Amino acid sequence: MVVLSRSHLGLLAETLVAVVLVARGWTLLGWRRRIAGVEIDWLARRGHELILVEVKGRRGRFDDDEIGRFPVSAGQRRRLHRALAQLESELGTGRHALRLDLAEVRFSPWPRLRWTRGIEAPKTEGGQVPSS
Repeated sequence: MVVLSRSHLGLLAETLVAVVLVARGWTLLGWRRRIAGVEIDWLARRGHELILVEVKGRRGRFDDDEIGRFPVSAGQRRRLHRALAQLESELGTGRHALRLDLAEVRFSPWPRLRWTRGIEAPKTEGGQVPSS
């Protein structure tokens, strides 16, 4: 049995997500692209839609007890939304529908994909979305 390192597992997960994106009609615009100092795993376009995709590759299965747990921390979501805001300001408003998606790939033993569309920025205690 071959055991992959975390970096190889992440690379394999990112590659599988790229295959899925292309199969679903998306054009890949960037891989591990830095926007506002944040590394974006995939940037893709389909028509007027533009998505930033955060990829998480893990060993093991998706378990029922994971429902409600989010694999991206509040800090990571803030940073990713900062990149989304930067991209929106560069492109101008109204030209593209922008969103942030999460693609989770689990390997046990075969890859399984769980896709979450439209990841929201974390809210503060007062219910506001932080600016950074």
